[in-house]
Amino acid sequence: MSWNGPGFGRAPVFQHGDLNFLNLLVEERGGQITLSALMDWSDARSGPAAHDLISPAVNQFRRWPQARRAWAGVLAPTPEDRREATARALLYYPDDWNAILADLGAAQATSWEDVGDVLFGTA
Repeated sequence: MSWNGPGFGRAPVFQHGDLNFLNLLVEERGGQITLSALMDWSDARSGPAAHDLISPAVNQFRRWPQARRAWAGVLAPTPEDRREATARALLYYPDDWNAILADLGAAQATSWEDVGDVLFGTA
């Protein structure tokens, strides 16, 4: 069987499935806030790695550009990661897409790459 589309050429990975503030345990270490644990693994599954990029960008950091840039800086998503996660975000949140683009300041974006750069904090 042959699959086409974003991410189908990559092997599935183990993913958390619900990355959000409620499921992140952080602590201060040496004046820095550090992630110390991920909680609530009830949505964990095998799937495309880019799927775990969506919720933080769209739900948690959508109105917080500095957090999106910091998060993307740690993850260092590749252009392919950003393209795939952007496509998956559109499929996962089709009814909210116009509001998402407006919140991101990307309502006039003309390409997937432009939207992905804003969504994942690289612009």
